[in-house]
Amino acid sequence: MKQAPRKGSSNAAAFDDRRSALIAQITGALLAAGVADIPLRELAAEIGTSDRMLLYYFTDKADLVRATLDGMSAQLAESLARRLAKRSSPAILLNEVIALLASKELSRFLAVWADLSARGSRGEKPFRAIARSSVQWWLGWLEERLDMEASSSRRDVAIAILTVIEGARLLEAFVPNLTAGAVPILSRAIIAPRAKSRTASCPTRAR
Repeated sequence: MKQAPRKGSSNAAAFDDRRSALIAQITGALLAAGVADIPLRELAAEIGTSDRMLLYYFTDKADLVRATLDGMSAQLAESLARRLAKRSSPAILLNEVIALLASKELSRFLAVWADLSARGSRGEKPFRAIARSSVQWWLGWLEERLDMEASSSRRDVAIAILTVIEGARLLEAFVPNLTAGAVPILSRAIIAPRAKSRTASCPTRAR
């Protein structure tokens, strides 16, 4: 049984650095292939190492997959944060995220997410648990960037936005540009119930 270096030692620092470097290499390989998983030996050959060496730095294949997809989520969050304002209205946020995810740079992440979702929906381990965590990550990220008065409804609006993003992603995979006209309509629909509610709560003045 392998034993990782003790924390705080120079060996531990070197171990962590090498593990981080491997995660970056694996991330690049998955993004290039557009998948959430590659057979271990094939992956090792792709990044110029051996499967035994990978299993030295990761507990097992599941640990490797989790660490890589967590790192990929952080990379995606950083890329989105550089391009988006801190907070936006639901309609603006939805349109901005859809446009960014369609860009050449970020569309690679969607391809991996699609494969992760498919594997998770089939109950494959560890992809189901990772997919569930990814959904929660997306919802939290969207909530943080919503400019809304009522914090109680922020979660529901984040769910609505993610639902549109996922639906658009699925359809665009089969028919590119199919949802270009639909997204603006859906973005207006997300805020329509709130606007109607405010209108209904305002008493009508007697003439």
